[in-house]
Amino acid sequence: MRGPLVTHMEELLSLVSFGEVVNALPAHSARYWNRPDIAWLPFADFEPLAHGLVWRAENAAIRALAQTVRDLGPLPL
Repeated sequence: MRGPLVTHMEELLSLVSFGEVVNALPAHSARYWNRPDIAWLPFADFEPLAHGLVWRAENAAIRALAQTVRDLGPLPL
């Protein structure tokens, strides 16, 4: 079963806090969107999620950001 369509993180977190949905997110999400009305429970048996940049049109700023991400490489968990 699919839940309601959400367009941004705050909307998703509101639905979670109201008990309307349960959602799996990467572990670092708890650091950035920590809220007292939401319990963040780890999945012990999940593999780490890979992330990537996605953009609609390339320009100098996007190329610079992509290069910075490549230069930094994977960050430790």
